[in-house]
Formats: sequence, C-alpha cells, structure tokens
Amino acid sequence: MKTRLFLLPAFILLFSCTNSVNEKDNKIDFFPDDISGFQEERLVFEIKAGFSECGEWGGHKEKMFITARKDKEFYLKYELWCANCDSLIEHNDSLGTYTAPLMNLVDSSTIRLNNKHKEAVRKFTQDLVEAKFREIFPGHAGNSFEAYKYRGYGGTSLKIQVYGFDPRILSDYIALLKTLKLSQEEKNSCVKYYTIEEIESDE
Repeated sequence: MKTRLFLLPAFILLFSCTNSVNEKDNKIDFFPDDISGFQEERLVFEIKAGFSECGEWGGHKEKMFITARKDKEFYLKYELWCANCDSLIEHNDSLGTYTAPLMNLVDSSTIRLNNKHKEAVRKFTQDLVEAKFREIFPGHAGNSFEAYKYRGYGGTSLKIQVYGFDPRILSDYIALLKTLKLSQEEKNSCVKYYTIEEIESDE
C-alpha cells in the first residue's frame, strides 16, 4: 500500500514536468513571449510579395502585416492587390518617378496565428535568407519578396529583400500561403505565379 501511495505522487510530478517541457517546446522563438506591455495593436512583422504578370512593369502584390494585440495574441492581416496591365500610371515617391500598373485591393482578411502559422512564417523567413545568397544580378523583370521585423516601438531589426525568378523561394512562398490557408491562385484570376520554367516555355 505504501508503495502505491509513493508511485502516485511521482507519476503526477513526472506528468507535470512532461507537460511543462512540451509547452516550452511549442514556443516559436521568432515571436516574443511577453507582449503584455502592448496596450494597443502594434506591427511586429511584415511580408511583401510582388509578381510580374505585366512583365517589366510588375504585377499583382500580396502583403501580410503581423500585429501583436493587448489580448496577448498575434494576428496576420492579408491583402491582395491586383494589377491592371492595360492601365499604366506614373508614380512619384521615394523611389523616384516610374510607371507601374494601376492597383486595386480585391481581397483582405485577418487571421489569428497559431503555432503552426508562426512556424511557417519563421521558416519562410529563413528560406528568404538562403534565397538572398542565391540571388543573381537582376534583369528587367522578376518576382520580389520582402520581410521586415520591427522592434517593439518602431524601427526595423530585420530587413530582407530578394528579387528575381528563383523557383525555390517562389515554392516556399506558396507553401506559406497554403499553411495560412490564403492561397489565391484559384480564387482570383489576377493571381499568376510566374517561374523561370514558365517564362522559358513561353519563349
């Protein structure tokens, strides 16, 4: 009887420790644990993707804004901007004067990030770093991928930009969209994900 009484507390202690380890393992280092000081919605991460269905003029754009809220959760706002390749307009901003297609916002949605989503964002950012090392001298057209991580009170602590027709980073980006359940290619006719192979076959 004494042996049974001893084993029961030991089992409970072991089970509690196992749960504690699992909870710790589930944390994604890329996202801060303590955001209790955030009294308002705050931008912490941003992903931008630009494509080239209009050739050298560019194409549709996709944007993701990850914010921390006072409920201690992270949220991702997704925007899809479609390009009208037949309507080019002149822009004048910090980049200078240039011509680009007229853009229209056609889809916007917000999701609360779970650990699977957070891990997908972290992995894509790592993939983006690797793609930066593979980046070659840019041509007149290409896809662009950007990631920005912001400090708690403004300013970027991480900034990555990749340009070109790297099929691997394109595949990584599409995988991110599917994990977030934001894949748009079948829902919106303006979305076309061009790769090197597709361009070469057209020629």
